[in-house]
Formats: sequence, C-alpha cells, structure tokens
Amino acid sequence: MLYKRILVAVDGSKTSLRAFDEALKLAKASHAKLCILHIIERLPDHVAFAIDVNKYQLLANKNAKKLLDKFKKMATKNKVPVETKLIEIINYKESIAKKIIQSTKSWKANLLVIGTHGFTGFSRLMLGSVAEVILKSATTPVLIVRSE
Repeated sequence: MLYKRILVAVDGSKTSLRAFDEALKLAKASHAKLCILHIIERLPDHVAFAIDVNKYQLLANKNAKKLLDKFKKMATKNKVPVETKLIEIINYKESIAKKIIQSTKSWKANLLVIGTHGFTGFSRLMLGSVAEVILKSATTPVLIVRSE
C-alpha cells in the first residue's frame, strides 16, 4: 500500500525529530502529502499564582509555530507537499492521544507516525504513554519510532 496522506505528531524532542525524519522519507518515497501536528496543553488556571498563565501560553504558541515552521521548511526543501496544524488543548478532560487520533481522522491520513520514548516501569506509570493509548485506539495504521 502506498501512503498518500501521512500525519506526523511532533513535540520538539529528539524522538519526535526521528519520527519526522521517517515520515519525511515515507512521504518522499510514496509522493505523499505530509501534515505536521503539534499540540499544546493549556496550563491549569490554578497555577496562575506561580506564573503568568497568559504570558506562558503566548510563549508556548510562539515556540510551537517556530517548531512547525522548522519542520515545514525541511519538508519543502525535500519537495514534499506539507501543511502544519497546531492544536491547543483547553479542556483538561481531553488528552493528547485523543487529539492526535481526531486529527488523523479529520485530515483523512492513511498513516500516522509518532515517536515514543520507550519508558518502562515507574517512569511509564508516572508519565503515561501517548503512543500506547494511540496504538490501542487508532483505526489508522500507526508507525511508532523509538528514541535512540
């Protein structure tokens, strides 16, 4: 099967860079369109006593746009049709995994590429695993790229 619409979720980590590289290779080889997705989680209002939440959100949005632009330039340089998508989670009941799956469906991707840090044991228990939730819930084929 040739993939024609590949969505890759990035968070700025080395692992997500590896996932992007794999998505880019696949998109180039199969002449597919690439969608680069980044998600920002809004800080809870109860942390407002410690920091300026609005200032933090503005900075997070600015940094997210820079990150997406960087990845978009790499795709364009490789002659891969590309678009970017930035999502801000405002409702604390929504998860990153759920938003990635929704984006995959709404963009009509036929492949989702994500990175995983491969945490196990207590680290995984404390941090959770977006990749694990996606693997259990996604109806689209998923390519998981592990960290080095």
